[in-house]
Amino acid sequence: MQGSVCLFRNSLTIKTILSWSVLLLLSSLTNVHSISLTSSPAQVKPPGESVRLSCQISGYSLTSYGTAWVRQPPGKGLEWIGIIWGGGSIDSGSSFKSRFTISRDTSSNVLFLDISSLESGDTAVYYCAKGDTVVQLSVSTVQKHTHAHTHTCYSESTLTMLNGGIN
Repeated sequence: MQGSVCLFRNSLTIKTILSWSVLLLLSSLTNVHSISLTSSPAQVKPPGESVRLSCQISGYSLTSYGTAWVRQPPGKGLEWIGIIWGGGSIDSGSSFKSRFTISRDTSSNVLFLDISSLESGDTAVYYCAKGDTVVQLSVSTVQKHTHAHTHTCYSESTLTMLNGGIN
């Protein structure tokens, strides 16, 4: 069985407020097992506060596959944040251990990325990737390896930090 490819986009903007917008694109192949992602509701937060990005997953279980978070700052390569495995163990990149927390709610099949003390350096596109999409990072290269007869699904969340107050 071949899988579906789905794309999810959250636009998260910080100016003293955070706002979310959603774009859901679902492309299907033959013998589809539907996979979809749904965003969390709008939030209002000041800079320096915390934020939670989420991926509501249907079509596979978070206890069956690892699911990772990756980000790409503007004009830069991809940065691997970490992965939570099907069994619940977490591996994180060393620069993301202090303010970034990956968690999940297996009863509702939701993956979370909590970021505390938001900074301008957190401006990036954040990707949530299903575990059968293995991401290998080199200096500025990302290779995705997918296995036959699996589902490949990722989501994209854009976090933008802006300077200045509300006009």
